[in-house]
Amino acid sequence: MKITINNSFKKRGKHMSIEVKSQPIEHTFDDRKAARTPAKAIAKMVEERIKHLNKRASPKTIAKRQRQGRTSAKLFNDTGRLADGIVMAEGSPGVFETRGPIGRLSPDQPWLLERLLKAINIDPESIMGDPKVKAAVEETVRDMIKVKR
Repeated sequence: MKITINNSFKKRGKHMSIEVKSQPIEHTFDDRKAARTPAKAIAKMVEERIKHLNKRASPKTIAKRQRQGRTSAKLFNDTGRLADGIVMAEGSPGVFETRGPIGRLSPDQPWLLERLLKAINIDPESIMGDPKVKAAVEETVRDMIKVKR
C-alpha cells in the first residue's frame, strides 16, 4: 500500500489530503494449493483426537477382544492402527479427503463411523474452530495473496 501526502490549492483555499493507493496484488487461486494445507491439518486433528480418546469399549467388545488375545479396553483405537492409519488423500482434483485405514471401519456399519465422529467431537464447527486448522487456513490465504512492494 502506498500513502502520499498532497498539498494542493483549490478554489476554497489550500487543501491537504492523504492519498491511499493500492498496489498490484499477485494471487494464485489454485484449488489444489488452497485445500492441501487445511486438509493436512484436519487429518492430523482427527488422528490426534482418536489417539487421545479415553472412552472404554463396551463389555461385549472387550470380551470379544480378549478371546482374540487383545487386552485393551480402549474404544475404537485399541491397537493404535486406526489413529496411525489416518491420512489425507486427494480424491478428485482439488478435493482432499481424510481417510482411515482399510478394514478399520466397515461401510456396512455407518452407525459406527457416526459414533466415532461423535466421540472425538468432529463436526464442521469443531473442525473450523480448531487452532491448527485455523492457522492452516490463514497460512493458505497468505500464500495465495502476495502484495508487490
